[in-house]
Amino acid sequence: HKGMIKLRTKNTSLKEIKTIFDENDFHHIPVVDGLEAIGIISKADLLREVDTISSETSGKTWTKLTFKERTAEQIMTPNPLQVDPEDTLGLAADIFLSNQIHSLLVVDDGELQGIITTHDLLDHAYKNNYF
Repeated sequence: HKGMIKLRTKNTSLKEIKTIFDENDFHHIPVVDGLEAIGIISKADLLREVDTISSETSGKTWTKLTFKERTAEQIMTPNPLQVDPEDTLGLAADIFLSNQIHSLLVVDDGELQGIITTHDLLDHAYKNNYF
């Protein structure tokens, strides 16, 4: 996935995460510790958390404060599923279907190399006339 942005700290605030999603056209952000992928946040994860914060807090000021204090670690999916760069698209598709997820991290020897999404698979299939 070209243009991948990754969070270099699990302490990144939800406010910063929202800004990243608002300014970029993608739906998943890996969270790394050094070179190792430790989690992933989807746009849906963020939206769910915004909804939760809105229902838990009263008043705009308290909601904004809570939004600044919550971190990536609190909403990320830890230990995201991964594939190797040499794995086939068929394997990725099987993992997506079996786990009902929409993204996989591509990791080579413990180092995050990229991300593949269900959108990427559909785009590849369409461009190669598999339909």
